[in-house]
Amino acid sequence: MTAAGASTLRQRAADYLALRRAVGYKLAENERLLTQFLDYLEEAGITAITTRDAVAWAVLPSGAKPVYWRSRLSVVRGFAAHLAATDPGTEVPPAAALRCFPNRTPPHLYSDAEILGLMDATGTVSASHCARPPTAR
Repeated sequence: MTAAGASTLRQRAADYLALRRAVGYKLAENERLLTQFLDYLEEAGITAITTRDAVAWAVLPSGAKPVYWRSRLSVVRGFAAHLAATDPGTEVPPAAALRCFPNRTPPHLYSDAEILGLMDATGTVSASHCARPPTAR
């Protein structure tokens, strides 16, 4: 990255962070990650943000979990979207890049029989077990 390109991106990053902080965001982690990303671009001699470069940087910590890669890319995506408003040469990585889903229990889908069973069971609950008494309709 040329000195002018580096200083321009760094200045634009500082402006972006200042703007977001002015509306209430703290962004300490975002600043740290953006600085690392800009260091990466400088070392590689890259002067513009591309999806390919953003994804390559995001997955650099090879032992990290995909959700961490995605959060790194998200920081770059926000900055790139800000830049793209005035710099058409900036690529904004798509939201679907590095998709991952945290481990969570899949939802239980009730069968028709289970729903009918629950509906039948509601008739057996007495008013004394209710958090608030039933209202007359």
